[in-house]
Amino acid sequence: FKENTLHKLCGTKPSDFQLTSLRCRGVAKNAARSLCVLNETLYYLSPDGVMAWDGSIPTKVSAVLDASRLANVQSAVGGALDGRYYLHISRTAGTQGQTRLLVYDTERGLWQEEDLRAEEMAGTGGQLYLWDGQALWAADPSRERDWKTTEGVEETVDFELITGAFGMDEAEDRYLSRLTLQMDAVCASNVELAICYDDGPWEKLAEWAVAG
Repeated sequence: FKENTLHKLCGTKPSDFQLTSLRCRGVAKNAARSLCVLNETLYYLSPDGVMAWDGSIPTKVSAVLDASRLANVQSAVGGALDGRYYLHISRTAGTQGQTRLLVYDTERGLWQEEDLRAEEMAGTGGQLYLWDGQALWAADPSRERDWKTTEGVEETVDFELITGAFGMDEAEDRYLSRLTLQMDAVCASNVELAICYDDGPWEKLAEWAVAG
């Protein structure tokens, strides 16, 4: 790989080697460690975003992300676990450094961002470990036998999901009369539901404490 070219070298011995080149979005500068094979597909960070390559032509899978925040990286590290592609990016925007841990669910086509640094990653096949410079983290703690008693495990984890505007994409600008939400809480959780009208302030509608 180069930044704008993919070279393929085919053959079994030097006498029948054949080199072909394809102009495409290759691996970005400083992102060589972002390459990761997941379910027979190679994922990597290109100058234009995250790409997936199955052996033919690379396709972009990060169209929903801001490409400018994925460019000019200082380092990029990739890892994989259970159909999820983990990508940690370190970059400099102006005078402030930026780090992001992005997780791509390849089965559902969904991106999410996690609040953790991952300067290094190492996978065992059944678990993915991330090193933040001071401590070692497991991507899926439930796989560890003593994960509930391990010191340093967070007691609470804050998470929020914000939907897009409802009704504005319809030709008639229809009003929303009812919204049905379904949630599966694996552990005891506190849930708060809020709504925002016309880019105004958030208004809390309901709050629940669920055991599971």
